[in-house]
Amino acid sequence: MKNKYFILIITIICLLILSCEHDSDNRFVPANQLISSITSKSDKKNILHVIIEVVYKENAKAEIEYWKKKLPNEKRKITSDTDLKENQTLDLFFLEAETEYEFKLTVKGRNTYAETKTYTFKTGKLPASVPEYEIKKNELNESINGYIVLTRQTSPCVISLINQKGKVVWYYIGNDKLKRANYDFKTKTFLCLGAVESTFKTKIFNKLFVVDLYGNKTVVAHETKTPLMHHDAIRTKNGNFAVINYVPKTFDLTALGGKKQQVVYGDGITIYNKNSEKIWTWNCFSERTPKNDKKILTTWINGKKRVDDWLHANAIYEDDDGNFLISFNFISEVWKINKKTKIVIWRLGKNGTLKSNHQIEFMQGNHSVRTTNNNPQSIHLLDNGIKKRQSRYLNFHVDEEKKTIKKIDETKFPETYFTKFMGNAIPINEKWILFGSSMTKNILITTTTGKLLWRCEVPYTFFRAQFIPFSDLY
Repeated sequence: MKNKYFILIITIICLLILSCEHDSDNRFVPANQLISSITSKSDKKNILHVIIEVVYKENAKAEIEYWKKKLPNEKRKITSDTDLKENQTLDLFFLEAETEYEFKLTVKGRNTYAETKTYTFKTGKLPASVPEYEIKKNELNESINGYIVLTRQTSPCVISLINQKGKVVWYYIGNDKLKRANYDFKTKTFLCLGAVESTFKTKIFNKLFVVDLYGNKTVVAHETKTPLMHHDAIRTKNGNFAVINYVPKTFDLTALGGKKQQVVYGDGITIYNKNSEKIWTWNCFSERTPKNDKKILTTWINGKKRVDDWLHANAIYEDDDGNFLISFNFISEVWKINKKTKIVIWRLGKNGTLKSNHQIEFMQGNHSVRTTNNNPQSIHLLDNGIKKRQSRYLNFHVDEEKKTIKKIDETKFPETYFTKFMGNAIPINEKWILFGSSMTKNILITTTTGKLLWRCEVPYTFFRAQFIPFSDLY
């Protein structure tokens, strides 16, 4: 019996010793025992990026909590998964200009931890070249939980992220005649098209490059002749780069009153790998031929000759099947292309290959096609609504086996903000739709029934207003 009590007592003592050792692994110490210095400074390329530099007295790492001085209850935290080091850099992004912020650090050493006092910094004034935005209406009763990306296409070209209050929280000033910028959430970078060639009959670009949140630029492709990049580019799911390009091809159009060797500019897709090598191409002439287009020698509503811009592709998207969706504005169609076979699976539009048991009012000019909730059978886009002069958000369900289509959702936007060209429409949650009304220089957030809740006035004409959820940034 005595042996049992003895063993029990020894066990308790051992547990107490282990508990004490565990406590010593996390011993709280004054901050100056772990930290030599803490400094903050603004990034020269972006005053809304503040860099916190920490030098330690022994190897350690920190997490930072920061907030606006006037809003102490709205805190953000950045944790660190790095190893213990002699020094550490913490990057604070998505701040507002001319605003006071406070922060403090929790530092962990080998066997100790410390909490610092509260430090303060103030962000600087936006550069004169960065546009500012104005909220004209706000009836939103909760956060949109994201930022909006805009690109000013005139010099100096600027990518801006704005918040729900219309405040710029990040920017990049480009020197490459920047025209397009698409955010990729996997790499947290923007894929950009730039450097307009003025010798061609329509806008084209000769440079494809990536910009990260630090403002670093990496050129992906620099073409001086072909493939005549234009309108849109995306980063594919396997890390390559897909871009829309013009494809010039010669046809005998004498039967239609044209030349025997008539050059027609159609559209294609080119994929570059990370080494800037072309690894895949496709063009529209495998699906359609200008020889069957009786209007090929006429002009479009914008005055362009059809032979110089036959279909006018304006958006590309890779679905979860790894296939491509491409939007053609001039013929009001969306095509799905099998990436492996390069065969067009279906064409969505009034004269497309998808049939419906119900009468559908199809697009009259379209932009910004995407899948909904990563479902390859659910397609949404902006209908510019050229004939009725009212733009709409449309969501379709496509049955690829039966080659049928069904309209699921429709949101008619206020007629005042009709955009004849460009623009986009995208759901930001189950209740609200974001509409980029490019030609009226406005961004709207409406209900799914089209009631206007929020309007931001933009001081320039933009191509589209991309929505980035916070979860794709933080």
